[in-house]
Amino acid sequence: MTGTDRRIGVFGGTFDPIHRGHVEVAEAVLGALGLDQMLVVVANEPWQKQDRPVTPAEDRFALVAAALADRPGLVPSRIELDR
Repeated sequence: MTGTDRRIGVFGGTFDPIHRGHVEVAEAVLGALGLDQMLVVVANEPWQKQDRPVTPAEDRFALVAAALADRPGLVPSRIELDR
């Protein structure tokens, strides 16, 4: 691994709402795998939940960002919202 290589994990979900279990799993995997960063990707329109109401994606992203604000290595990702 060179100095520019980074180990990045991806943890996706609806996060409606994000809760302590989500954060604890993301932190555990980050540490267990020695990752530099874990992207927490908020689903834009979760296909498996089309039959029920889901909080708007922007609201869910804001809650994820707030929940991860003091969690080094856990990064909220808008990749699904912006694509």
